[in-house]
Amino acid sequence: PRVKEAVVTTREDTNGSVQLCAYYVPGEKQLNKRVSISSTGDVDNPRYRLSEPEKTRYQRQLLLDGWSIKTQEKLKRTTVFAAGAGGIGSHIIQQLALIGLGTIIICDYDVVELSNLNRQLLHDESRLGMNKALSAQMAIKRINPYVKVIPVTQRVTRENVIELVGDSRVIIDCVD
Repeated sequence: PRVKEAVVTTREDTNGSVQLCAYYVPGEKQLNKRVSISSTGDVDNPRYRLSEPEKTRYQRQLLLDGWSIKTQEKLKRTTVFAAGAGGIGSHIIQQLALIGLGTIIICDYDVVELSNLNRQLLHDESRLGMNKALSAQMAIKRINPYVKVIPVTQRVTRENVIELVGDSRVIIDCVD
């Protein structure tokens, strides 16, 4: 299916869980998927506290009703696994990085081709022939240097999926 739009938003509900909402439109039908992200990592670990530059970067979303530094720090402690860094994956991965998720595991075995560039915004002509997970890592580091990106350059199979996903709290299927 062709994707016309992909938007990822988050909000904190009344019990303190962060809700990650991914909206995308294949064809003409809009789908809404909600996933609850529970807090991961050691809450008191200083590496999960927001630095002053991060507070400045995220200050607009920190103004949202119900959003707080605590909410943003929960996102920073969260790991997301994205299978695919192509048409759908490029858009979703970029939004995850912009909102400040702590770690994004990007899994794609394919390489960047010229015919990808009209819709796969994480890649460009300078990375033709490069693995898409590695190319996406480069793009995300420019978009948000506070996000940890773990590129995985192999195909997801039944045999390796558990190992590849690891301790991810959210799994996003963006494969063609």
